[in-house]
Amino acid sequence: MTTQGTTAKLSKQKAPPDSGVIKEVIASELIQMHYQPLVFIQRRNVMGLEALARGIHPVSGELIPPHRLFSWAGLAGLLPELDRLCRRKALEGFRDLHHAEPDMVISINFEPSILDQGTDGHNYLLDTVDRLDIDRRNVLIEIVESRVGNGAALREFVETYRGFGFMIGLDDMGAGHSNLDRIAYLRPDVMKLDRTLIKDLPDDFYKQEVVRSMLAMCRKIGSLAVAEGVENDREALVAMDLGARVLQGFGLARPHPDPVEVLRACAEPIDRIATSYQQYKIDKVEKSRRRSFTLLNAVGVIADQLKAKINEDLDLRLREVICQHPNLECLYVLDARGKQKTRTIFNMGRWPASRKLFFQPAIAGEDMSLKDYFLLIKAGLENYVSEPYVSAATGDQCVTVSTRFKGADGMDYILCADFEDTLGAT
Repeated sequence: MTTQGTTAKLSKQKAPPDSGVIKEVIASELIQMHYQPLVFIQRRNVMGLEALARGIHPVSGELIPPHRLFSWAGLAGLLPELDRLCRRKALEGFRDLHHAEPDMVISINFEPSILDQGTDGHNYLLDTVDRLDIDRRNVLIEIVESRVGNGAALREFVETYRGFGFMIGLDDMGAGHSNLDRIAYLRPDVMKLDRTLIKDLPDDFYKQEVVRSMLAMCRKIGSLAVAEGVENDREALVAMDLGARVLQGFGLARPHPDPVEVLRACAEPIDRIATSYQQYKIDKVEKSRRRSFTLLNAVGVIADQLKAKINEDLDLRLREVICQHPNLECLYVLDARGKQKTRTIFNMGRWPASRKLFFQPAIAGEDMSLKDYFLLIKAGLENYVSEPYVSAATGDQCVTVSTRFKGADGMDYILCADFEDTLGAT
């Protein structure tokens, strides 16, 4: 559930107010809806808007941010009433845009904790949508599933609403204690990756791999993936490169009370990011090509040095050549069956002593025949360059390069080299 920011001044009051304040907010409908776009960069358009509620303090007139607003309502036992009011206000503010842009989606947040109170209010929502002449298929109900204690109630709620024609989205995936097992039976139409995963994404290899895996899962199960909390162009480009189809965040547009103004505001960022992404992908391919050429050339030179000395002390020969390549972490040689013929020879200073208990290099005689860098060569490739990964030998991020060579004894061997990854996963 996106709660970040607003263009107006928010109330700084933190202590729970008298229950009369939240009662007055609800009774007088002191709710202002702000809208933030869900942007499909590849199509250069806005596919929908998320509605975000702000309360208006009945005395000061200051805006109350949503997390505080709903916290106060919870303390006063008024969550169902506030939730229904916010949904109605969101739909009323969206109605005119929907009639002008019938393909536009409205995403509304559903307070899931009320399911544990035995309340879902579907008749109220249905009546509101139908009264405003909004197509149910254009309404996405966002649920933070980790807030629901009663899994059976959540499943029944989702099945009921899906049967009415609504779309279902799971919000804040990857945050807190999300129960990933629920994805299997909720089958969400949309999954929104929490902004904590997107923040600093370009510089965090581990986040990149988590996001890549989650986005791959979304593609396979047919859920539309949304990357939330995109703050800048770099985060947008990397999220798209990893597989995010839709972006949301301050980097595209800040929430605004006027849906039409929101669409106008994000037109320029969409064009800018789309243009940048084209060049980003071209640059990435060129960097990858240059890296592969450089690494394969270095490994080829080493293999040529080993050919005539295959019957000598190969461990010694590997030690002699590895010091000529500062960015090489380790070298090892496999025989034609995938057995490691040498020990894993590390470059000076590359052995991470603090990780010896957790990361161990392969030893001479170990079976490596199921590794990609052996199987692909065995399948007929002469050379192989892996994607970046964390080495089981060192615990460091690396790239493995392997090449086939024939020794002076007429036998086939595979030289494997682990290089530090200087480009990163993206």
